[in-house]
Amino acid sequence: MGPIPYWEITLGEGTFTLVRDDIRDDSGEKCNRFPIAIDSGKRMFARLRDDHSLAVYNPETKTWRPYFLAPGSHLNLDSLNVRGLHETFGRRGRRVGAVESPLTVYTDGPVVVARMKAGRRQYFYRVTFDHEKCEFLCEQRGWAQFSGGVDQMFYTLVGENHLILIGIRALAIAPLQPPTLLECALMSIQDRHCKKDSTGARTGGLTPEEIKKMVGYRGTSLIPV
Repeated sequence: MGPIPYWEITLGEGTFTLVRDDIRDDSGEKCNRFPIAIDSGKRMFARLRDDHSLAVYNPETKTWRPYFLAPGSHLNLDSLNVRGLHETFGRRGRRVGAVESPLTVYTDGPVVVARMKAGRRQYFYRVTFDHEKCEFLCEQRGWAQFSGGVDQMFYTLVGENHLILIGIRALAIAPLQPPTLLECALMSIQDRHCKKDSTGARTGGLTPEEIKKMVGYRGTSLIPV
């Protein structure tokens, strides 16, 4: 598949330097799609193989090893259409288009989250790696249905608890863990005091100080909102 471009960035006093140190791939593995950054700071990357297992790069040995789906995973990669052509016939003739994969992977440090699109719903999976057994586990972490086209052009932030899509006009937050009772209560309060547009997007709402005054909170710690 060829090397993965990689740069070491060093910050100085008002300047920075770039040193290129590509990750070589001489394995000859037949892979598709783009590289997946398992932990880019530690030079750990993966590639999806044609048999839907992963080839994972070990930065210590500088070799690629196959990883297979662990028993109990909630995501079956065998159902993916990761490449190919879709052919249709109609009154306007024959049309051929590329098959788009429903799978997208987001990473931030050691946090790896997969998003699977099925119709209008988007399902999220936390991906963890067992480097001793050479396995990876995909655990479902809920689903979401976005409106207003926020998922058509966006930037992504991901963590253990939330996945955030930052769109052109709005942002959407998909929880990856069950919300706490405090979060549910605050969301219920905000939902009553904010404005909603035709797509369901919310604006306005109460400030932290207004919420403190409403509930009679007299502590000094911040209330998460």
